[in-house]
Amino acid sequence: MDFESAVAFLKKFNPYEDKGFPAYNEKNFNLDRLRRFLKAYKIGYQGLKYVHVTGSKGKSTSCLMMGNYLWKNGYKVGVFTSPYIIEITECIWVNGRNISKDQFVKYVFQLRKFIANYKGPVLTYFEFLVAIVLQYFVDEKIDFAVMEVGLGGRLDATNVIDPEVAVLTTVEKEHTEILGKTYDKILNEKLGIVFGKKVKNLVIGYQNAYVSKLIRKKVGKGKRVIFVKNQSNKSLVSAALQMLFKKVDEKLLNKIADDLKMIGRFDVRVVNGKNVVFDMAHTKNSVQVLLRNLKEKFSKKKWLFLVSIMKNKNVKDILVPICKIGKEVVVTSSNPERGYTAKQLKV
Repeated sequence: MDFESAVAFLKKFNPYEDKGFPAYNEKNFNLDRLRRFLKAYKIGYQGLKYVHVTGSKGKSTSCLMMGNYLWKNGYKVGVFTSPYIIEITECIWVNGRNISKDQFVKYVFQLRKFIANYKGPVLTYFEFLVAIVLQYFVDEKIDFAVMEVGLGGRLDATNVIDPEVAVLTTVEKEHTEILGKTYDKILNEKLGIVFGKKVKNLVIGYQNAYVSKLIRKKVGKGKRVIFVKNQSNKSLVSAALQMLFKKVDEKLLNKIADDLKMIGRFDVRVVNGKNVVFDMAHTKNSVQVLLRNLKEKFSKKKWLFLVSIMKNKNVKDILVPICKIGKEVVVTSSNPERGYTAKQLKV
């Protein structure tokens, strides 16, 4: 089995991230199904310490920032983020290095051998991926695992863990066709990483006044909660680290935040002598942040935008502000099944 065939094998099992999601309910996303598999596969994941991160934007950035801080403080740290941009190995990180392709193939090969004789219900691609991640982290004997929710929280495969700290980044109305069209319903899904679990520590990122009020009502008493008033990912990470250790080396955290570079997050590259910015902004607030960063870094430039939007996103929130400042806006489709066509996006 080589790397490409290992990825292809996993993708045979309902890769909803590529093809679109079915009804978001307990039948299609069953955590007990995954728990039974993890028990049969004998993964001792309950012995690890976790930080669990959900929200609408900034999840991966916050996870990697926290992972780097813990690593620089002498801990062995695993980080799981999703989705990947170029290769699946981007999702799985231990002490500053992504899992190697050879290691990934080894874990998929072991998984394939096991499930050939497994009599339980078949898992999805993402559930199998989470199983691989947990096994890898256990084998690496890490001190902390920082896990990003794939979608929502309540029914997400990562929600089999009980974290030391749960983190909720800024919440927006996104994935509404799946999670619900109101903040109330969306919060029920995202705060599902806390409800009915042993989680005592919760950090809430910057929210609008209405969402903050809803969260306070839903969380109630019995949890240690910090509400972060600053919009930066760094402030959110600092609050989560305070939950863990009480003291935070802000100088180190500032350096980590300044040095952090991620694929597709205001990712500036030179292509044929031109500055090209790759960014995955897909909500109203994240588009505003992108445009603000463009104005600050390239204030004297005229911008050409190439835009693709998935079907579960608010097209107006993305395209209207871009069209107001772009010299030219070209629309296309990056996914034939989940994305809008260029014709549908034309305004």
